[in-house]
Amino acid sequence: KCMYRLSLQMAEWPNLASELRELSSKSPEYMATRLLLSTARVMQALDTFEDEVIQPLLEGKAIWAASDSADEEEWSWKFIDWQTCELFFTHAMASIAVVRIHVASMDLVSAVPDQRFQQRISAWSERVWKAGPYVQGSQGEDKNAFIAPLILVFEEANAVARCNLIEYLTSIASPRLEFFSGTLDTVVMELGKALTGR
Repeated sequence: KCMYRLSLQMAEWPNLASELRELSSKSPEYMATRLLLSTARVMQALDTFEDEVIQPLLEGKAIWAASDSADEEEWSWKFIDWQTCELFFTHAMASIAVVRIHVASMDLVSAVPDQRFQQRISAWSERVWKAGPYVQGSQGEDKNAFIAPLILVFEEANAVARCNLIEYLTSIASPRLEFFSGTLDTVVMELGKALTGR
């Protein structure tokens, strides 16, 4: 039920990315304003989903942070089950995509984005890459759902996180990566931008 509800908002993402791509080539201001309003609506719905679904899962201990080693800086997300993990990283992925489209739309009308957008992208990105150890350790689950989130958070990651993301991506999508030319870092960065219409 929760994934269906989230999917209704995610269905907007490809349309928003397509509109941004079209705007980037034509750039009429009224279209950019319409896109800003559309992304703001979807962002609000995703924020409501965060408040009504994700936060109760965190508070109810269905999702928790656990240290992976003696170093307290090394931690990752743990989940009660695969479906909760998938819901968590899918929400983060959709949120990142829509906010990136919103910020790019703001650039088209010369509006200055609020710094909180970048902070939220960083927080959602961390959710995805800190879910990586759980995803890698899961047996018998379809990990393909983790490919798009990995691609979308790559742009935000620091050097250490990028190495981990490439490792996760390679372990899940290895045979498919052979079709791309260029370094994997460059390919993943370009794919992330294409997924958000930039």
